[in-house]
Amino acid sequence: KCGCQRDHGSEMKQSPNFDEKVELIAVDVTDAEEMSNSGKVDLRGVDAVISGLGNRQMFIGDRVARKGTKNIVVAMRDTTVQRIVAMSSMGVNDDRPCMEWRSEGKFMAALFKTVSRREYKDIAGMEKDLAATDASDINYLLVRPVGLGEECVPRDEFFIQKKKFDDVLG
Repeated sequence: KCGCQRDHGSEMKQSPNFDEKVELIAVDVTDAEEMSNSGKVDLRGVDAVISGLGNRQMFIGDRVARKGTKNIVVAMRDTTVQRIVAMSSMGVNDDRPCMEWRSEGKFMAALFKTVSRREYKDIAGMEKDLAATDASDINYLLVRPVGLGEECVPRDEFFIQKKKFDDVLG
């Protein structure tokens, strides 16, 4: 649960075919026992794991991305699930500097160097741990959402940047 105590899955549960396609599991991802197959998590028959681990509020609560993702990968290996799609952040590791063509990128870089150092370290560590996994048993994709938020209305616009400082499409 995040610090706001809202049910962030409630809207998704209203989606057509939700029960047939998606299983939400409420679990403490930092608890290795709870994440094991003898605990709450059983990944047998699962095609992929989608992880949005992170922290929505600075300064509130523990950082769970790195530790939680490590436990998820252990559970995946126990059941031969190979694919994980993990949400990261703009401006982390290979994406530095982020959005170099916009002032928001400079703002994020300043945040990561100052008040959000702990959050940056957690997300960066999660990315590095996934990159260090054996590609023969864990296939991962990092998603760097930009401009997502409850108040943001989708505008059907996107940008793809294949190589840093080059190839900006939109």
